Amino acid sequence: QFQHYKQKTPKEIKINPKIINSYLGTTFTNDQIITFLQRRRHNVVKIEDELLIKYAPWRKDIHHWVDISEDTQRNFPVFFGLF
Repeated sequence: QFQHYKQKTPKEIKINPKIINSYLGTTFTNDQIITFLQRRRHNVVKIEDELLIKYAPWRKDIHHWVDISEDTQRNFPVFFGLF
């Protein structure tokens, strides 16, 4: 039934949390950003001052660090306790 299904390798992008904070106008810690991205089902690895984001290959909408910042932003209601 699933003979032709291939396991696809996750794609990767590196981001600098300082740039994400500057872009969003926030002061999130690296750990907060990691938590936010993990809620969006990304795997995150901290490498010195950067974060390596491994995301699903079916996410065709991720091309640039700005796309990752959008996924970070989607956690604002949860972060501020609005929901």
